[in-house]
Amino acid sequence: MNSVILPHPRPCRRHPDSDASRETLAQTPIRFGGGQLARHPERLETWAAGGIPGPLAIEVGVTHGCNHDCIHCSTQQMTPFEMHKNFLPREAFLRFLQDFAALGGQEVFFAGNGEPLLHPHLPEFFQVGHELGLRMALSSNGQILTERMAPRILPYAAWIRVSVNGGDRETYAAVHRCQPKEWDRLVANLENAVALRKRDRLPVELALQGVVFDRNWDAIPALAQLHRKVGTDTLVFRNRIDKYDGDFPIPPAVRLLLEEAERDPSVQVRWNTFTDQALLPPWSRCIGVNVRTNMDFQGNLFSCAKHFYEDCSFGNICENSFREIWHGEARKRLFPQIEKGENIRFCWKWCQCSYDNRFAEEWLAQREKPA
Repeated sequence: MNSVILPHPRPCRRHPDSDASRETLAQTPIRFGGGQLARHPERLETWAAGGIPGPLAIEVGVTHGCNHDCIHCSTQQMTPFEMHKNFLPREAFLRFLQDFAALGGQEVFFAGNGEPLLHPHLPEFFQVGHELGLRMALSSNGQILTERMAPRILPYAAWIRVSVNGGDRETYAAVHRCQPKEWDRLVANLENAVALRKRDRLPVELALQGVVFDRNWDAIPALAQLHRKVGTDTLVFRNRIDKYDGDFPIPPAVRLLLEEAERDPSVQVRWNTFTDQALLPPWSRCIGVNVRTNMDFQGNLFSCAKHFYEDCSFGNICENSFREIWHGEARKRLFPQIEKGENIRFCWKWCQCSYDNRFAEEWLAQREKPA
């Protein structure tokens, strides 16, 4: 099997209200859901010296439950929602934020187990994290990002990605399994968020993501049109994920639709998710696992998407402090095993550490070059 080097994503389109106060941010553009090591290569130096680098990013599933019932939802495949929604405990997570920042953490991304905005304390989490100097980020279906909620989130957010899996009322309602009127609410919420950002000159980046498959392929052009209409910064298309790692290759006509959408430089297509070939990743070891981790709604910490098919938990913030867990024996045993990349063929397609792994591979290659 041949290794394939995947294209780096296109740069985000800067929105028109950018000004001189945001020059530093513009010089190091945000990669939605992407890596952090390129900004912090000193963590690799620590790792190479045999030390434990501090964490850079964490994905947190604060809510187990949702206000939609999307037919492609990977969370429902892995851990089906219960009748009652469950939420990450407030006090334990506020303690975690303190520890995470103290250990050099950079980004907290709320996504994972359900709709984050259902959590009653999410605005507080955003504000506290922001005040600690953390980049706070969110993936949401956007239904609760209302005119009332947006001012409690946007001023403290580095970026927000809204999942929109249809480009019109009928397709959106069918895929999200919701009422068609919720499409109208979504569009209004997006327009309000863009207007609020412009009015208050907020540095938050706004993105849309479309998970496209056979139930909504025809809506690709309409979703691209929505992106341009409301003025979001980036639109990302990717394939669905399957519990058994099944592939969903796209017909030639759909590939043409995605290629046409990608003519807009603010549109990204994650082509590697659409492949039906057994490809190897463009990295041999999972070094990125050392700086990126995950948490579920119960406070359990686990390494990465590998958790979907293999236990890779290493602690719980409701039982021990994050500082103790990060330097604890469970993590010290687990991470070197994952780092070897022995089962990398199963997890790399959806790898949360992909950008960090690419950077680490290039960094190691340069480091090992003869003088």
